Amino acid sequence: MPVFRSIAFACASMTIASSAFAQQSVADFYRGKTIDFIVGTETGSSYDSFARLLAKHMKIPGDPGFIVRSMPGAGHIKATNWLYSSAPKDGTAIGMISQLIPTATVLKNKPGLEADFTKFRWIGSTDSARQVCVARPDAKVKGGGDLFTEKLIVGGTGAGSGVTAIPTFLRDVFGMKFEIIMGYKNSGDVMLAMERGEVEGVCQTYQGVEHSRPGQMASGKLRLLFNLEKDPIPGTKAPTVREFARTEDQRLLADFFSANNDLGRPIVMPPGVPEDRLKAIRDAFDAAVRSKDYLDEAEKQHLDTNARSGVDQEADFRGILATPPAIIQLATKYM
Repeated sequence: MPVFRSIAFACASMTIASSAFAQQSVADFYRGKTIDFIVGTETGSSYDSFARLLAKHMKIPGDPGFIVRSMPGAGHIKATNWLYSSAPKDGTAIGMISQLIPTATVLKNKPGLEADFTKFRWIGSTDSARQVCVARPDAKVKGGGDLFTEKLIVGGTGAGSGVTAIPTFLRDVFGMKFEIIMGYKNSGDVMLAMERGEVEGVCQTYQGVEHSRPGQMASGKLRLLFNLEKDPIPGTKAPTVREFARTEDQRLLADFFSANNDLGRPIVMPPGVPEDRLKAIRDAFDAAVRSKDYLDEAEKQHLDTNARSGVDQEADFRGILATPPAIIQLATKYM
């Protein structure tokens, strides 16, 4: 065989081989494999419940199996570091971690955290918390705007709790007239204090209010004043607190203060996962959390279902990174 034909034949063979490798389908890759689903908490937690529910309903080309593995340690840092540095980067590892972890890389308040969330592959979140302030219907405060002229007495549960941090933040940053009565053990005790007339309101998660007093916001037995995130809560008529911001700094502070809530329970894959496998996992997640079977089973387990996509989560995190350092410094003491 002439030399040029030998070279041509060799080149053609290499091209065919590399093309076949490049064109390996997602289904071919995943067929017969198992995906490790890492959870940064002990077995039996809500994170574990969500992971097992997702593993049951996510349908990926090639039909790989899932094994949910608990990896508790240092408040989700152990699981996060493993996913970032040690997990296989071929699409066979996925993990669910605390909403506090991504913002911790900005606040730099968790020693030992080594991950760079700009390199993680974001899959989505099963749910996202919403922080709200609610009041008794007989309180003088009927809406968020009234808090600039009327006082609202709310319960507090400790300096580090959201129940205390939310009204403190709104009082100091927005100038809203919250009076905080400390000494309650938890948000449930504050709700009981509202019913006894000891306090007029509480600031906590929307889900927490709804679970402890189902339907009372919708019926008017509790007045929903506002939520703290950028977007209003679907199905309610209450505004976001951003509508009461008087300066751009106040809006930025509110956005950063509530950033954890939009991130929900981040589900991520390690850096370097190929794009086609990332898309397959994202598509499987999006389809699962919208499916009737998933939603019905989540309702039976009393699990929230306001899921967010990986695309939205990634955009939210990049928005957090764009926050001016001065705003981050001001917000840190309330977080």
